[in-house]
Amino acid sequence: MTRFAFIWFFAIAMCGCISVDKYPDKWGAAVAGTRSDICPKLSGVYENIGETADGQRAWLASRLSGITGRDKELQLQMRYQFWKDLSAAKVVQIHVADNQTLAIKVTGEGIEHEWTVPKTRVECKTNAITIHGDAVISGDNAVAVGTDSMDLYRSGNQLILNQSGGGVGVLLLVPVVGYSNHWSRFSLIEE
Repeated sequence: MTRFAFIWFFAIAMCGCISVDKYPDKWGAAVAGTRSDICPKLSGVYENIGETADGQRAWLASRLSGITGRDKELQLQMRYQFWKDLSAAKVVQIHVADNQTLAIKVTGEGIEHEWTVPKTRVECKTNAITIHGDAVISGDNAVAVGTDSMDLYRSGNQLILNQSGGGVGVLLLVPVVGYSNHWSRFSLIEE
């Protein structure tokens, strides 16, 4: 009886959230392939505003900033303006260097932000580049640990992103788990 009560309590107490987008077949092939020493040709200038798998608007600059942790490197008072700039930016330039680092430049009217993703967080595959991220969050009555990754593909004149991640934590003494997998795409302006 005690064992049943514990299992029942654990099942109720374990809160979770899963959010998974189905990949739209009309976007073309998006197969990451196997690990490679040579990154695929993804360098180019892309529109900042694209679309998600369900047709909603998506911002490339914000997604890249989130996975690379760029906003976390800024002082708290500078983050708000940075986030505002990412939403207002017109284009995002991505440059894949030979040494497998990724340079990102976000521009718009009166807006220019640049940062580099180190080789240690970039993994080249035959058809995609994967950026790895992780997070440890702690604060009042909450602690969480998670990991996420973003695959970048080129299909025709589109940059396709697949961001997935999961985590576990405790919020007000209640265990929580989560997992997400989301697709978005952005038009290529020039190579």
